[in-house]
Amino acid sequence: YVIEKEAAGLLLVKGAPDILLEKCKYIIDDGDDDSGSIIEEMSSAMKAKIEEMKNSWSTQGRRVILLASMVIDNSGLDLNNGADTKELIQAEIDRGQLCLVGLIGIQDPPRKNIDSVIDKLRDAGIKVAMITGDFELTGLEIARQVHIVTKKIDKYKDLISFTEPINEHNSDVNDGEFVKLNKDEYVTVINRALSLTGTEIDLLTEFEWRNVVRYSELVCTRTTPEHKLLIIKQFQKYGAVIGMTGDGVNDSPSLKQADVGISLVDASDIAKEASDIILMNNEEDSEDALFNSIIEALKYGRLVFENLRKTIAYLLPAGTFAELWPVLLNIIAGMPQMLSSFNMIMICCVTDCIGAIFLAYEPSESNLLKKKPRSISGERLVDWKLFLHSYFTVGTFYAFTSFLVAFINLQRHGYSFSKFDLSYGSYNDMTGVKEIIDMSSSIYFVNLVIMQFFNLMAMRTRYLSFFQLDLLKDNKLIYLTVPIGLGATFILNYIPQIQSALGNNQVPVEYYFIALGFGIIVFSYDEFRKGMVRRYPKGFFARISW
Repeated sequence: YVIEKEAAGLLLVKGAPDILLEKCKYIIDDGDDDSGSIIEEMSSAMKAKIEEMKNSWSTQGRRVILLASMVIDNSGLDLNNGADTKELIQAEIDRGQLCLVGLIGIQDPPRKNIDSVIDKLRDAGIKVAMITGDFELTGLEIARQVHIVTKKIDKYKDLISFTEPINEHNSDVNDGEFVKLNKDEYVTVINRALSLTGTEIDLLTEFEWRNVVRYSELVCTRTTPEHKLLIIKQFQKYGAVIGMTGDGVNDSPSLKQADVGISLVDASDIAKEASDIILMNNEEDSEDALFNSIIEALKYGRLVFENLRKTIAYLLPAGTFAELWPVLLNIIAGMPQMLSSFNMIMICCVTDCIGAIFLAYEPSESNLLKKKPRSISGERLVDWKLFLHSYFTVGTFYAFTSFLVAFINLQRHGYSFSKFDLSYGSYNDMTGVKEIIDMSSSIYFVNLVIMQFFNLMAMRTRYLSFFQLDLLKDNKLIYLTVPIGLGATFILNYIPQIQSALGNNQVPVEYYFIALGFGIIVFSYDEFRKGMVRRYPKGFFARISW
Protein backbone atom coordinates (compact mmCIF):
# COMPACT_ATOMS: atom_id res chain seq x y z
CA TYR A 1 0.00 0.00 0.00
CA VAL A 2 1.11 3.54 -0.73
CA ILE A 3 -0.15 5.68 2.14
CA GLU A 4 -1.06 9.05 0.66
CA LYS A 5 -3.59 10.36 3.18
CA GLU A 6 -2.48 11.78 6.51
CA ALA A 7 -5.57 10.27 8.10
CA ALA A 8 -4.40 6.75 7.14
CA GLY A 9 -2.33 4.58 9.50
CA LEU A 10 -0.72 1.16 9.41
CA LEU A 11 -2.03 -1.36 11.95
CA LEU A 12 0.41 -4.12 12.93
CA VAL A 13 -1.05 -7.28 14.45
CA LYS A 14 0.62 -10.34 16.03
CA GLY A 15 -1.03 -13.39 17.53
CA ALA A 16 -1.87 -17.06 17.28
CA PRO A 17 -2.03 -18.31 13.65
CA ASP A 18 -5.05 -20.52 14.31
CA ILE A 19 -6.99 -17.39 15.28
CA LEU A 20 -5.60 -14.73 12.92
CA LEU A 21 -5.08 -16.72 9.72
CA GLU A 22 -8.80 -16.82 8.94
CA LYS A 23 -8.89 -13.02 9.22
CA CYS A 24 -6.14 -12.59 6.61
CA LYS A 25 -7.38 -11.80 3.09
CA TYR A 26 -4.07 -10.67 1.56
CA ILE A 27 -0.42 -11.75 1.69
CA ILE A 28 2.87 -9.98 0.99
CA ASP A 29 4.89 -11.79 -1.65
CA ASP A 30 8.56 -10.98 -2.20
CA GLY A 31 8.18 -11.77 -5.89
CA ASP A 32 10.63 -13.49 -8.21
CA ASP A 33 12.74 -10.44 -9.17
CA ASP A 34 14.09 -7.25 -7.65
CA SER A 35 10.90 -5.29 -8.24
CA GLY A 36 10.09 -5.42 -4.52
CA SER A 37 7.30 -6.90 -2.49
CA ILE A 38 3.80 -7.10 -3.88
CA ILE A 39 0.47 -7.60 -2.17
CA GLU A 40 -1.97 -10.12 -3.55
CA GLU A 41 -5.13 -11.80 -2.43
CA MET A 42 -4.52 -15.05 -0.57
CA SER A 43 -5.87 -18.15 -2.28
CA SER A 44 -7.25 -21.22 -0.55
CA ALA A 45 -4.17 -23.19 -1.63
CA MET A 46 -1.91 -20.55 -0.13
CA LYS A 47 -3.84 -20.64 3.15
CA ALA A 48 -3.53 -24.40 3.22
CA LYS A 49 0.23 -24.11 2.68
CA ILE A 50 0.53 -21.60 5.53
CA GLU A 51 -1.58 -23.90 7.74
CA GLU A 52 0.68 -26.83 6.87
CA MET A 53 3.80 -24.80 7.69
CA LYS A 54 2.30 -23.69 11.01
CA ASN A 55 1.43 -27.27 11.95
CA SER A 56 4.86 -28.51 10.90
CA TRP A 57 6.61 -25.98 13.12
CA SER A 58 4.21 -26.72 15.98
CA THR A 59 4.92 -30.45 15.83
CA GLN A 60 8.60 -29.56 16.28
CA GLY A 61 7.72 -27.91 19.59
CA ARG A 62 7.96 -24.33 18.30
CA ARG A 63 5.66 -21.55 19.37
CA VAL A 64 4.34 -19.97 16.16
CA ILE A 65 3.35 -16.31 15.92
CA LEU A 66 1.60 -14.77 12.92
CA LEU A 67 2.40 -11.21 11.86
CA ALA A 68 -0.13 -9.20 9.85
CA SER A 69 -0.93 -5.59 8.96
CA MET A 70 -3.65 -3.43 7.49
CA VAL A 71 -4.32 0.20 6.72
CA ILE A 72 -6.91 1.86 8.91
CA ASP A 73 -8.47 5.30 9.11
CA ASN A 74 -6.79 7.36 11.82
CA SER A 75 -9.59 9.85 12.01
CA GLY A 76 -11.66 7.66 14.28
CA LEU A 77 -8.87 6.87 16.69
CA ASP A 78 -8.39 8.56 20.04
CA LEU A 79 -5.17 7.11 21.43
CA ASN A 80 -5.87 8.75 24.78
CA ASN A 81 -8.99 6.61 25.16
CA GLY A 82 -7.72 3.05 25.46
CA ALA A 83 -11.08 1.30 25.66
CA ASP A 84 -12.52 2.94 22.54
CA THR A 85 -9.27 2.44 20.63
CA LYS A 86 -9.19 -1.26 21.46
CA GLU A 87 -12.82 -1.69 20.42
CA LEU A 88 -12.26 0.09 17.10
CA ILE A 89 -9.11 -1.88 16.29
CA GLN A 90 -10.83 -5.17 17.16
CA ALA A 91 -13.67 -4.27 14.81
CA GLU A 92 -11.16 -3.57 12.02
CA ILE A 93 -9.48 -6.94 12.58
CA ASP A 94 -12.83 -8.76 12.58
CA ARG A 95 -13.53 -7.39 9.12
CA GLY A 96 -11.07 -10.00 7.84
CA GLN A 97 -9.00 -7.58 5.73
CA LEU A 98 -5.59 -8.32 7.28
CA CYS A 99 -2.51 -8.77 5.14
CA LEU A 100 -0.25 -11.67 6.17
CA VAL A 101 3.34 -10.47 6.65
CA GLY A 102 4.93 -13.69 7.90
CA LEU A 103 5.28 -16.38 10.56
CA ILE A 104 7.78 -16.52 13.40
CA GLY A 105 8.74 -19.82 15.01
CA ILE A 106 10.16 -19.52 18.53
CA GLN A 107 12.12 -22.45 19.92
CA ASP A 108 11.92 -22.57 23.74
CA PRO A 109 13.70 -25.79 24.74
CA PRO A 110 12.67 -27.49 27.99
CA ARG A 111 14.90 -27.14 31.01
CA LYS A 112 17.78 -29.58 31.17
CA ASN A 113 16.94 -33.08 32.50
CA ILE A 114 13.29 -32.16 33.16
CA ASP A 115 12.36 -35.45 31.46
CA SER A 116 14.18 -37.46 34.16
CA VAL A 117 12.36 -35.47 36.84
CA ILE A 118 9.01 -36.32 35.21
CA ASP A 119 10.01 -40.01 35.04
CA LYS A 120 10.86 -40.06 38.75
CA LEU A 121 7.57 -38.39 39.64
CA ARG A 122 5.66 -40.92 37.56
CA ASP A 123 7.55 -43.80 39.24
CA ALA A 124 6.45 -42.29 42.56
CA GLY A 125 2.81 -42.66 41.50
CA ILE A 126 2.32 -38.96 40.76
CA LYS A 127 0.37 -37.92 37.67
CA VAL A 128 1.99 -35.00 35.83
CA ALA A 129 -0.31 -32.87 33.66
CA MET A 130 0.60 -29.98 31.37
CA ILE A 131 -1.70 -26.94 31.30
CA THR A 132 -0.53 -24.32 28.83
CA GLY A 133 -1.76 -21.52 26.62
CA ASP A 134 0.22 -22.86 23.65
CA PHE A 135 -1.24 -24.27 20.46
CA GLU A 136 -2.28 -27.93 20.80
CA LEU A 137 0.37 -29.42 18.50
CA THR A 138 3.10 -27.37 20.18
CA GLY A 139 1.96 -28.39 23.64
CA LEU A 140 1.77 -32.07 22.71
CA GLU A 141 5.26 -32.08 21.20
CA ILE A 142 6.78 -30.39 24.26
CA ALA A 143 4.87 -32.86 26.46
CA ARG A 144 6.44 -35.71 24.48
CA GLN A 145 9.92 -34.21 24.81
CA VAL A 146 9.65 -34.00 28.60
CA HIS A 147 7.90 -37.42 28.91
CA ILE A 148 4.58 -36.05 30.15
CA VAL A 149 3.02 -37.89 27.20
CA THR A 150 4.31 -41.41 26.56
CA LYS A 151 1.14 -43.27 25.51
CA LYS A 152 -1.50 -43.25 22.82
CA ILE A 153 -3.33 -39.91 22.72
CA ASP A 154 -7.11 -39.55 22.99
CA LYS A 155 -8.87 -36.37 21.89
CA TYR A 156 -12.13 -34.73 22.94
CA LYS A 157 -14.15 -36.85 20.52
CA ASP A 158 -12.79 -40.01 22.18
CA LEU A 159 -13.62 -38.70 25.63
CA ILE A 160 -17.25 -37.84 24.88
CA SER A 161 -17.78 -41.27 23.28
CA PHE A 162 -17.66 -42.84 26.78
CA THR A 163 -21.32 -43.42 27.52
CA GLU A 164 -20.76 -45.80 30.44
CA PRO A 165 -17.89 -46.82 32.74
CA ILE A 166 -15.10 -48.47 30.80
CA ASN A 167 -14.73 -52.25 30.90
CA GLU A 168 -12.18 -52.91 33.63
CA HIS A 169 -10.94 -56.05 31.84
CA ASN A 170 -9.89 -54.15 28.72
CA SER A 171 -6.07 -54.15 28.83
CA ASP A 172 -5.95 -51.04 26.64
CA VAL A 173 -7.96 -49.11 29.19
CA ASN A 174 -6.13 -49.81 32.42
CA ASP A 175 -3.05 -51.50 33.80
CA GLY A 176 -4.58 -52.74 37.02
CA GLU A 177 -4.05 -49.44 38.83
CA PHE A 178 -6.76 -47.40 40.49
CA VAL A 179 -7.48 -43.73 40.98
CA LYS A 180 -9.42 -42.41 43.95
CA LEU A 181 -12.46 -40.35 42.93
CA ASN A 182 -13.68 -39.58 46.43
CA LYS A 183 -13.53 -40.95 49.97
CA ASP A 184 -15.02 -44.35 49.16
CA GLU A 185 -14.90 -44.68 45.36
CA TYR A 186 -12.01 -46.09 43.35
CA VAL A 187 -12.07 -46.59 39.57
CA THR A 188 -9.60 -48.05 37.11
CA VAL A 189 -7.02 -45.85 35.42
CA ILE A 190 -7.39 -45.16 31.69
CA ASN A 191 -3.91 -46.09 30.54
CA ARG A 192 -3.70 -43.49 27.76
CA ALA A 193 -3.03 -39.78 27.32
CA LEU A 194 -5.75 -37.15 26.83
CA SER A 195 -5.40 -33.88 24.94
CA LEU A 196 -7.96 -31.10 25.50
CA THR A 197 -8.15 -27.48 24.39
CA GLY A 198 -9.65 -24.65 26.37
CA THR A 199 -12.71 -24.54 24.13
CA GLU A 200 -13.30 -28.25 24.72
CA ILE A 201 -12.84 -27.87 28.48
CA ASP A 202 -15.74 -25.41 28.50
CA LEU A 203 -17.99 -28.12 27.03
CA LEU A 204 -17.19 -30.92 29.50
CA THR A 205 -20.05 -32.43 31.49
CA GLU A 206 -19.67 -33.78 35.04
CA PHE A 207 -19.61 -37.36 33.74
CA GLU A 208 -16.85 -36.44 31.29
CA TRP A 209 -14.83 -34.80 34.09
CA ARG A 210 -15.02 -38.10 35.99
CA ASN A 211 -13.32 -39.76 33.04
CA VAL A 212 -10.79 -36.94 32.59
CA VAL A 213 -9.33 -37.56 36.06
CA ARG A 214 -8.97 -41.27 35.21
CA TYR A 215 -6.48 -40.69 32.38
CA SER A 216 -2.90 -41.47 33.33
CA GLU A 217 -1.56 -38.56 31.21
CA LEU A 218 -3.16 -35.18 30.45
CA VAL A 219 -2.28 -32.17 28.30
CA CYS A 220 -4.52 -29.08 28.20
CA THR A 221 -3.71 -26.40 25.61
CA ARG A 222 -5.04 -22.98 24.63
CA THR A 223 -6.11 -22.48 28.23
CA THR A 224 -6.85 -19.30 30.12
CA PRO A 225 -6.20 -18.67 33.84
CA GLU A 226 -9.87 -19.52 34.39
CA HIS A 227 -9.36 -22.91 32.74
CA LYS A 228 -6.33 -23.68 34.92
CA LEU A 229 -8.29 -22.87 38.03
CA LEU A 230 -11.25 -25.00 36.88
CA ILE A 231 -9.03 -28.02 36.16
CA ILE A 232 -7.46 -27.89 39.61
CA LYS A 233 -10.84 -27.55 41.32
CA GLN A 234 -12.25 -30.50 39.38
CA PHE A 235 -9.33 -32.76 40.28
CA GLN A 236 -9.59 -31.71 43.93
CA LYS A 237 -13.31 -32.43 43.81
CA TYR A 238 -12.51 -36.03 42.95
CA GLY A 239 -10.00 -36.49 45.75
CA ALA A 240 -6.70 -35.49 44.12
CA VAL A 241 -3.99 -33.67 46.05
CA ILE A 242 -2.63 -31.03 43.67
CA GLY A 243 0.86 -29.60 43.36
CA MET A 244 0.97 -26.74 40.84
CA THR A 245 4.07 -25.15 39.31
CA GLY A 246 3.93 -21.77 37.58
CA ASP A 247 5.84 -18.54 37.23
CA GLY A 248 3.51 -16.01 35.61
CA VAL A 249 0.92 -13.58 36.89
CA ASN A 250 -1.80 -15.63 35.19
CA ASP A 251 -0.72 -18.69 37.22
CA SER A 252 -1.29 -17.03 40.60
CA PRO A 253 -4.99 -18.05 41.04
CA SER A 254 -4.10 -21.68 40.33
CA LEU A 255 -1.05 -21.58 42.61
CA LYS A 256 -3.25 -20.28 45.40
CA GLN A 257 -5.94 -22.91 44.81
CA ALA A 258 -3.54 -25.86 44.64
CA ASP A 259 -2.77 -27.85 47.78
CA VAL A 260 0.91 -27.02 47.20
CA GLY A 261 1.79 -24.06 44.99
CA ILE A 262 5.35 -24.15 43.62
CA SER A 263 7.04 -21.27 41.84
CA LEU A 264 10.58 -20.57 40.67
CA VAL A 265 12.95 -18.00 42.08
CA ASP A 266 12.71 -15.98 38.85
CA ALA A 267 8.89 -16.05 38.80
CA SER A 268 6.76 -12.93 39.03
CA ASP A 269 6.26 -11.43 42.48
CA ILE A 270 2.53 -12.22 42.41
CA ALA A 271 3.21 -15.89 41.56
CA LYS A 272 5.74 -16.18 44.38
CA GLU A 273 3.33 -14.54 46.81
CA ALA A 274 0.61 -17.05 45.88
CA SER A 275 2.95 -20.06 46.21
CA ASP A 276 3.66 -22.27 49.19
CA ILE A 277 7.15 -23.23 47.97
CA ILE A 278 9.68 -21.22 45.99
CA LEU A 279 12.46 -23.20 44.29
CA MET A 280 15.68 -21.30 44.94
CA ASN A 281 19.04 -21.65 43.25
CA ASN A 282 22.38 -19.90 43.21
CA GLU A 283 25.10 -19.38 40.66
CA GLU A 284 26.57 -22.81 41.33
CA ASP A 285 23.27 -24.65 40.83
CA SER A 286 22.38 -26.12 37.46
CA GLU A 287 18.93 -25.99 35.90
CA ASP A 288 18.37 -29.69 36.53
CA ALA A 289 19.22 -29.21 40.22
CA LEU A 290 16.45 -26.61 40.43
CA PHE A 291 13.72 -29.08 39.49
CA ASN A 292 15.44 -32.01 41.18
CA SER A 293 14.71 -30.15 44.40
CA ILE A 294 11.05 -31.18 43.86
CA ILE A 295 12.20 -34.82 43.92
CA GLU A 296 14.27 -34.17 47.04
CA ALA A 297 11.31 -32.54 48.79
CA LEU A 298 9.11 -35.50 47.84
CA LYS A 299 11.72 -37.99 49.06
CA TYR A 300 12.28 -36.33 52.42
CA GLY A 301 8.56 -35.81 52.96
CA ARG A 302 8.02 -39.53 52.49
CA LEU A 303 11.11 -40.36 54.54
CA VAL A 304 9.79 -38.46 57.56
CA PHE A 305 6.54 -40.42 57.34
CA GLU A 306 8.39 -43.73 56.92
CA ASN A 307 10.69 -43.12 59.88
CA LEU A 308 7.76 -42.06 62.06
CA ARG A 309 6.04 -45.35 61.26
CA LYS A 310 9.23 -47.28 61.98
CA THR A 311 9.64 -45.47 65.30
CA ILE A 312 6.05 -46.21 66.34
CA ALA A 313 6.35 -49.87 65.29
CA TYR A 314 9.58 -50.11 67.30
CA LEU A 315 8.19 -48.50 70.47
CA LEU A 316 4.82 -50.26 70.73
CA PRO A 317 5.81 -53.91 71.48
CA ALA A 318 7.93 -53.25 74.58
CA GLY A 319 6.91 -49.71 75.51
CA THR A 320 3.17 -50.41 75.75
CA PHE A 321 2.08 -54.01 75.12
CA ALA A 322 4.71 -55.97 77.04
CA GLU A 323 4.63 -53.41 79.86
CA LEU A 324 0.84 -53.53 80.12
CA TRP A 325 0.47 -57.26 80.78
CA PRO A 326 2.41 -57.39 84.07
CA VAL A 327 0.06 -54.70 85.43
CA LEU A 328 -3.07 -56.46 84.12
CA LEU A 329 -2.07 -59.83 85.55
CA ASN A 330 -1.25 -58.18 88.86
CA ILE A 331 -4.70 -56.54 89.02
CA ILE A 332 -6.83 -59.29 87.46
CA ALA A 333 -5.03 -62.50 88.46
CA GLY A 334 -3.43 -61.27 91.68
CA MET A 335 0.07 -62.20 90.52
CA PRO A 336 3.28 -60.32 91.36
CA GLN A 337 4.01 -57.45 89.00
CA MET A 338 6.71 -59.10 86.91
CA LEU A 339 8.08 -55.77 85.66
CA SER A 340 8.61 -53.07 88.23
CA SER A 341 7.26 -49.58 87.58
CA PHE A 342 10.75 -48.09 87.63
CA ASN A 343 12.00 -50.57 85.02
CA MET A 344 9.02 -49.60 82.84
CA ILE A 345 10.16 -45.99 83.10
CA MET A 346 13.73 -46.98 82.19
CA ILE A 347 12.50 -48.79 79.07
CA CYS A 348 10.40 -45.83 77.95
CA CYS A 349 12.85 -43.03 78.81
CA VAL A 350 16.27 -44.62 78.27
CA THR A 351 16.67 -47.87 76.34
CA ASP A 352 13.76 -47.47 73.88
CA CYS A 353 14.05 -43.70 73.67
CA ILE A 354 17.67 -43.78 72.50
CA GLY A 355 16.88 -46.33 69.81
CA ALA A 356 13.90 -44.29 68.62
CA ILE A 357 16.03 -41.14 68.32
CA PHE A 358 18.63 -42.92 66.20
CA LEU A 359 15.93 -44.60 64.09
CA ALA A 360 14.66 -41.16 63.05
CA TYR A 361 17.93 -40.65 61.11
CA GLU A 362 17.52 -43.83 59.06
CA PRO A 363 18.14 -43.16 55.31
CA SER A 364 15.53 -43.90 52.67
CA GLU A 365 15.04 -47.33 51.15
CA SER A 366 15.51 -47.81 47.42
CA ASN A 367 11.77 -48.27 46.78
CA LEU A 368 10.72 -45.08 48.57
CA LEU A 369 10.12 -43.14 45.33
CA LYS A 370 8.37 -46.08 43.69
CA LYS A 371 5.51 -46.31 46.18
CA LYS A 372 2.09 -44.85 45.50
CA PRO A 373 1.22 -41.56 47.23
CA ARG A 374 -0.66 -41.91 50.51
CA SER A 375 -3.63 -40.08 48.97
CA ILE A 376 -4.02 -43.08 46.64
CA SER A 377 -2.86 -45.95 48.82
CA GLY A 378 -4.76 -44.67 51.87
CA GLU A 379 -1.75 -45.44 54.08
CA ARG A 380 -1.97 -43.92 57.56
CA LEU A 381 0.65 -43.29 60.20
CA VAL A 382 -0.94 -45.95 62.43
CA ASP A 383 -3.36 -48.55 61.08
CA TRP A 384 -4.56 -52.07 61.85
CA LYS A 385 -1.57 -53.59 60.03
CA LEU A 386 0.89 -51.80 62.30
CA PHE A 387 -1.11 -52.79 65.39
CA LEU A 388 -1.23 -56.38 64.17
CA HIS A 389 2.54 -56.46 63.78
CA SER A 390 3.51 -54.53 66.91
CA TYR A 391 0.94 -55.88 69.36
CA PHE A 392 -0.39 -59.25 68.30
CA THR A 393 2.77 -60.60 66.65
CA VAL A 394 5.92 -59.07 68.14
CA GLY A 395 4.27 -57.72 71.31
CA THR A 396 2.63 -61.04 72.18
CA PHE A 397 5.94 -62.84 71.65
CA TYR A 398 7.67 -60.27 73.89
CA ALA A 399 5.15 -60.67 76.70
CA PHE A 400 4.98 -64.47 76.49
CA THR A 401 8.76 -65.03 76.46
CA SER A 402 9.40 -62.44 79.19
CA PHE A 403 6.80 -64.02 81.48
CA LEU A 404 8.25 -67.44 80.60
CA VAL A 405 11.80 -66.63 81.73
CA ALA A 406 10.52 -64.74 84.79
CA PHE A 407 8.44 -67.71 85.99
CA ILE A 408 11.22 -70.17 85.08
CA ASN A 409 13.41 -68.22 87.48
CA LEU A 410 10.74 -68.45 90.20
CA GLN A 411 10.37 -72.18 89.54
CA ARG A 412 14.14 -72.71 89.76
CA HIS A 413 14.10 -71.16 93.25
CA GLY A 414 11.25 -73.35 94.44
CA TYR A 415 8.25 -71.09 93.83
CA SER A 416 5.76 -72.68 91.49
CA PHE A 417 3.24 -70.78 89.41
CA SER A 418 0.33 -72.06 91.52
CA LYS A 419 1.66 -70.20 94.56
CA PHE A 420 1.14 -66.85 92.84
CA ASP A 421 -2.01 -67.43 90.79
CA LEU A 422 -4.94 -65.49 92.40
CA SER A 423 -2.76 -64.88 95.48
CA TYR A 424 -3.33 -61.07 95.61
CA GLY A 425 -0.28 -60.39 97.80
CA SER A 426 -0.43 -63.42 100.09
CA TYR A 427 2.93 -64.51 98.67
CA ASN A 428 4.60 -61.72 100.65
CA ASP A 429 4.53 -63.98 103.69
CA MET A 430 6.92 -66.43 102.02
CA THR A 431 10.52 -66.20 103.22
CA GLY A 432 12.93 -64.69 100.68
CA VAL A 433 10.29 -64.42 97.99
CA LYS A 434 10.78 -60.66 97.52
CA GLU A 435 14.40 -61.05 96.35
CA ILE A 436 13.42 -63.74 93.85
CA ILE A 437 10.50 -61.65 92.54
CA ASP A 438 12.89 -58.69 92.17
CA MET A 439 15.27 -60.96 90.24
CA SER A 440 12.43 -62.14 87.98
CA SER A 441 11.44 -58.52 87.39
CA SER A 442 15.02 -57.73 86.36
CA ILE A 443 15.05 -60.79 84.08
CA TYR A 444 11.79 -59.60 82.46
CA PHE A 445 13.43 -56.17 81.99
CA VAL A 446 16.63 -57.57 80.47
CA ASN A 447 14.67 -59.87 78.14
CA LEU A 448 12.71 -56.89 76.73
CA VAL A 449 15.80 -54.70 76.35
CA ILE A 450 17.79 -57.33 74.45
CA MET A 451 14.90 -58.33 72.18
CA GLN A 452 14.40 -54.64 71.38
CA PHE A 453 17.97 -54.49 70.03
CA PHE A 454 17.01 -57.02 67.36
CA ASN A 455 13.64 -55.38 66.75
CA LEU A 456 15.44 -52.06 66.23
CA MET A 457 17.65 -53.55 63.54
CA ALA A 458 14.61 -55.16 61.89
CA MET A 459 12.75 -51.82 61.92
CA ARG A 460 15.49 -50.13 59.91
CA THR A 461 13.79 -51.38 56.73
CA ARG A 462 10.16 -52.01 55.83
CA TYR A 463 10.79 -53.66 52.47
CA LEU A 464 14.48 -54.43 51.94
CA SER A 465 16.50 -56.96 53.89
CA PHE A 466 18.63 -55.62 56.73
CA PHE A 467 21.65 -57.12 54.96
CA GLN A 468 21.01 -54.98 51.88
CA LEU A 469 21.97 -51.91 53.90
CA ASP A 470 25.51 -50.58 53.94
CA LEU A 471 26.01 -51.69 57.54
CA LEU A 472 29.27 -49.79 58.00
CA LYS A 473 28.04 -46.55 56.44
CA ASP A 474 24.28 -46.09 56.86
CA ASN A 475 23.22 -44.59 60.20
CA LYS A 476 26.22 -45.84 62.19
CA LEU A 477 25.01 -44.11 65.37
CA ILE A 478 22.18 -46.62 65.73
CA TYR A 479 24.64 -49.27 66.89
CA LEU A 480 25.33 -47.17 70.01
CA THR A 481 21.93 -48.32 71.25
CA VAL A 482 23.36 -51.75 72.17
CA PRO A 483 26.16 -50.64 74.56
CA ILE A 484 23.97 -47.89 76.04
CA GLY A 485 21.09 -50.32 76.67
CA LEU A 486 23.33 -53.02 78.13
CA GLY A 487 25.08 -50.39 80.24
CA ALA A 488 21.72 -49.34 81.68
CA THR A 489 20.86 -52.93 82.65
CA PHE A 490 24.22 -53.40 84.38
CA ILE A 491 23.92 -50.12 86.31
CA LEU A 492 20.40 -50.94 87.50
CA ASN A 493 20.99 -54.60 88.31
CA TYR A 494 24.62 -54.94 89.45
CA ILE A 495 25.52 -51.83 91.45
CA PRO A 496 24.44 -52.80 95.00
CA GLN A 497 23.31 -49.35 96.16
CA ILE A 498 21.20 -48.71 93.04
CA GLN A 499 19.99 -52.31 93.00
CA SER A 500 18.64 -52.21 96.54
CA ALA A 501 17.17 -48.71 96.18
CA LEU A 502 15.21 -49.62 93.05
CA GLY A 503 14.16 -53.14 94.02
CA ASN A 504 16.21 -54.86 91.31
CA ASN A 505 18.48 -57.87 91.55
CA GLN A 506 21.36 -59.48 89.72
CA VAL A 507 20.40 -61.39 86.57
CA PRO A 508 22.12 -64.76 85.99
CA VAL A 509 24.19 -64.62 82.82
CA GLU A 510 22.27 -67.45 81.09
CA TYR A 511 19.19 -65.24 80.83
CA TYR A 512 21.15 -62.83 78.62
CA PHE A 513 21.81 -65.68 76.19
CA ILE A 514 18.19 -66.85 76.34
CA ALA A 515 17.08 -63.29 75.50
CA LEU A 516 19.64 -63.29 72.67
CA GLY A 517 17.97 -66.37 71.19
CA PHE A 518 14.51 -64.80 71.48
CA GLY A 519 15.84 -61.66 69.79
CA ILE A 520 17.21 -63.69 66.88
CA ILE A 521 13.72 -65.19 66.44
CA VAL A 522 12.19 -61.68 66.28
CA PHE A 523 14.79 -60.56 63.73
CA SER A 524 14.50 -63.74 61.64
CA TYR A 525 10.70 -63.50 61.51
CA ASP A 526 10.87 -59.95 60.21
CA GLU A 527 13.46 -60.90 57.58
CA PHE A 528 11.16 -63.75 56.50
CA ARG A 529 8.16 -61.40 56.36
CA LYS A 530 10.00 -58.84 54.22
CA GLY A 531 11.35 -61.57 51.95
CA MET A 532 7.83 -62.89 51.33
CA VAL A 533 6.60 -59.34 50.57
CA ARG A 534 9.36 -58.84 48.00
CA ARG A 535 8.77 -62.24 46.40
CA TYR A 536 4.97 -62.18 46.49
CA PRO A 537 3.94 -58.49 46.36
CA LYS A 538 0.24 -59.46 46.23
CA GLY A 539 0.42 -62.37 48.63
CA PHE A 540 -0.83 -62.83 52.19
CA PHE A 541 2.17 -61.26 53.91
CA ALA A 542 2.07 -58.25 51.57
CA ARG A 543 -1.60 -57.65 52.44
CA ILE A 544 -0.97 -57.67 56.20
CA SER A 545 2.44 -55.97 56.21
CA TRP A 546 2.55 -52.58 57.78
